[in-house]
Amino acid sequence: MKTLLKMLLGLAVGVVIGLGIAYLIIILIDGPDAMENLKTKDVGIGELALSVAVTFVALIVAVVIQFALHETGHALGGLATGFRFLSIRLFKFAIVRDTDGKLRYKKFNIAGTGGQCLMDFGREREPKDIPYFWYNAGGVVMNILSAVVAIIMLRTSDLSMVGDSFCMMTAFAAILLGGMNGIPLTLNGLSNDGRNIMLLWRDKKARVFFFRMMQMAGGLSRGERLKDMPAEWFEDVKPRDKDDYFAISNRLNFMTWLEDQGRYSEARAVCEELDGIEKLSQLLCMEKNADHILLELLTTGRKDVVDRILTKQTMRYLEANKAYSPMKTAALFAVNLLCLNDKAKADTLYEELLAKKNDYLMPGEALMAIEMAERIKLAEKKG
Repeated sequence: MKTLLKMLLGLAVGVVIGLGIAYLIIILIDGPDAMENLKTKDVGIGELALSVAVTFVALIVAVVIQFALHETGHALGGLATGFRFLSIRLFKFAIVRDTDGKLRYKKFNIAGTGGQCLMDFGREREPKDIPYFWYNAGGVVMNILSAVVAIIMLRTSDLSMVGDSFCMMTAFAAILLGGMNGIPLTLNGLSNDGRNIMLLWRDKKARVFFFRMMQMAGGLSRGERLKDMPAEWFEDVKPRDKDDYFAISNRLNFMTWLEDQGRYSEARAVCEELDGIEKLSQLLCMEKNADHILLELLTTGRKDVVDRILTKQTMRYLEANKAYSPMKTAALFAVNLLCLNDKAKADTLYEELLAKKNDYLMPGEALMAIEMAERIKLAEKKG
């Protein structure tokens, strides 16, 4: 009942927001008398049906274009302020600067996101006066600009039904996506662009964590391991609470750095510490659990802890993301080998990990996952 009520409330809020945006666009195009003018129009059933069909198709196309423009805006904002391009992703399709510096097509996905643009600062830079604003704001700016262009086209041009529908849906999708990313919110456990800007503006330490995250992403994309990166990138700082977003991200990176060095008990202790944060977002919990199960199986292997981590939800998350994340594949390998006693599936996952090591978005992460899987194999042989 609680879930149903949440769904109904979400639907109601969505309808209100959608109608509000549509009303705003109509007023911007035709002025305050627009709604009265609509009431006087005589529209046939056939024309109405065709209009609905064209509008539906136009909306789908407009949404895809707006996601692409949003990520392009991040890239342009980053490049204009000194960032280096790493990758740009639309849904699960990504263009990546590979370990040899060339651009390659790869597949990658993060649950709850329609795209992503990763940039790097390089090792020679220091986290002082980090130009975080335009990188984070670039996507929203691009959405707003496209909405303005679409509304100008509707006001000044005599378009066909298809042209009108496309411009109207472009304005609608641009305002919706721009608002969802520009108004500070946490969506699916991730801070949106507006909240990132707010957190980074308020907290100098958050800016350091943000800067280090970019540097780590750059190193992993070039095939480097976390354990080979400078130790000062991984600060041992505990987050204050669930809203301390960049500190939590830093804590996860610190845990993974310990893990990559073979300091499994210390890394497991960080996972247990994160379990103590009340109302930690579901996405961050799932990301933590993917490593936690590996660390538990490599150290104490307590059955009650394994059962607590390895819920149906965790298994679904691992299965859904193993195609894009080598650490999720390694975790599933460990679970099938040591918990489910399914050696055939474990062998398949291990071979998949080896075969795809150069195809993952971050080859450095793949090298770490392969080593973890090999340690799991040794643990299985020792009993």
